This record gives sequence, C-alpha cells and structure tokens, in this order.
Amino acid sequence: MFERRVILVLSAVGAIAVLPFAVIRLWQADWAIAVLDSIVSSVFIGVFFYVWFTQKTTIPGVILSIFFLLTAVLTVVLKGPQNTAWLYPSMVGVFFLVGRKWGVVVNVIAIAVMLTITWNDFAPVARLTLLLSTLATNAFAYVFALSTAKQRKLLAEQARRDSLTKALNRRAFEEQLAWLVSVHQRIHSAPELIIFDIDHFKAINDEYGHDQGDRVLIQLTRVIESRLRITDQLYRIGGEEFAILPLETRPNYSGCLAEELREIVAATELLPHRSITISAGVAAHELDESVEQWFKRADQALYRAKAAGRNCVEVAPKQTHDSGIKHKRQA
Repeated sequence: MFERRVILVLSAVGAIAVLPFAVIRLWQADWAIAVLDSIVSSVFIGVFFYVWFTQKTTIPGVILSIFFLLTAVLTVVLKGPQNTAWLYPSMVGVFFLVGRKWGVVVNVIAIAVMLTITWNDFAPVARLTLLLSTLATNAFAYVFALSTAKQRKLLAEQARRDSLTKALNRRAFEEQLAWLVSVHQRIHSAPELIIFDIDHFKAINDEYGHDQGDRVLIQLTRVIESRLRITDQLYRIGGEEFAILPLETRPNYSGCLAEELREIVAATELLPHRSITISAGVAAHELDESVEQWFKRADQALYRAKAAGRNCVEVAPKQTHDSGIKHKRQA
C-alpha cells in the first residue's frame, strides 16, 4: 500500500533526522528545544510502529502532517527565523500524508502563521522571498503528487488487466467475486456468474499457430465487450476461459445474456474459413454459499455444456440447503 510505505519512510526519516538534534540540544542544555525534539522523535517512532503493526494510515498521516508543520513553526519561534528551512520539507511531506487538496489548505495556513511570526524579524524583501519560495515549493509538490497519483492509478489498473486481451484478469475477478458474495449476504440480492470458454481452442492453436490463437482471444474479447453493458464486467481467468459478472441484474438475466453471446460469437468470423463457438455455464449465487462453491457450480455447468456437444449454455440448478451448510443439487 502506497500510503503505508510513505508514512513508514517519513516517520523513520523524521525520527532519524530529529533524534540527533535532541541529543545535541540536551548536551548543550538547550532544554526547550531538546524537549521539543524528544517529543517529535517519540511521535515519529510511535507512528512508525503503529502503522507497521496495524497497517492503518489515516490517523497517522494526519498526526505526521501536524507534527511536521508544528515542529517547523515552533523551531522558528524558539530559535529564530533562520530556521525557516525546516518548513520546506515539511510542506512537501504533507502532500503525501493527507492528499493534494488538504495539503494545499494546511500548507497555506502554515505559511500564513510563519509569515505572522517572522513579520517583525524579516525585512520586506525577505518576507517576499519566504512567501514566493514556499508557494513555489507547494506548486512543485502539488504537481509531483498529482503526477504520482496518476501513475499509481495507472499501475493499479494495469495490475488488474490481462496483458493480451486487456480484459480484467483473474486477480480482479476473485476480488469482485468476494465483494459480490459479501453484498449478497447483506442485501440478499442474487448476483450471477457466467463462465465460458472457446470450443476446441487447442485445435485452433495446433492448426493455425499460437499467434492466430492470440488474435482469436483478442477479437473475441472485443466482440463480447461490444455487447456488454457498462455494468457487465468481463474477465479473462485463464487460457481461453473467461467470466462475466453482470451487476444490477434481473433474475435469469445472465442465462439470456450467455445465450445471446453464444449466438453472436457463432455468427462472427473470428478466423477465416473456420467457425468459432463458445460454451458457457451460468450460476446464481445462493445465500450462505462460499465463493468457491459458487464458482464450482458455474464451472460444473460449463462442463455439462461441453459434454452436451459444446456451443451451448447450461444453467446451474438451484440447491437445497441442509442446516445452511451442506448443498445438494435438486433432482
């Protein structure tokens, strides 16, 4: 988690950077600054271990932001305006701890407080220099934080996509399955799952080569996605096997959708002079059914479609529940 790593690094660096000053101030009998540095170091160390063990980041991020800026301001108050340099790294750190919007708000307040404190100590040119330099630092930090956030979002999205077809991958599929099961438990809506694969795909690879096989997978993905609603999510879960998780569906919607997709694929020329078909299994989730049980029922329906001659859709039957634990298929 990016936020966790940032807080761990900043708290560790903060403790390492401030602790030597606490020791030096104690040696010099500069008690006020020594106490301040000791408190700040202790907070940094405490935040580091809290985040390390709990992996919670929201409150620690706010605490670090406050202490970064508070330390910079108090250092100026106690040691004079020549210590304003501490304000710059503090403002940069705030952007990564509380986000861009709150970073701007908090840092503008800190700049206003700092200018107020140093107003009588700085000449007009020095005050203008402090104002412009801190604003420039905030501008650069904002742009960098924005660019970093976009890159992280892009990388996170790429981690959820299949590199060949650009459909969502198995990792994203498993996360969505677990979420749908939890939703079903809370609001008693019955999510549905479609699993399908390409019939005789190994023969296609053997006859036409893997390059042509990859092209079939890519074209099939485009054909399927062109029919799906924005709430119907397509996943490549392995080889030539795909899954669809329709959201906000009517009862039996997935069975009708799977049949329509089967017909569309059969009527589309994905390879010259060769018919490409798919087989599909459909299962609606049932209360108290685990993710594994749900997936297994859809997978078994797919195998029945294969056994029935392929190029067809099988819907998993509803199950009866014995004490809410055992699941048996209806006769």
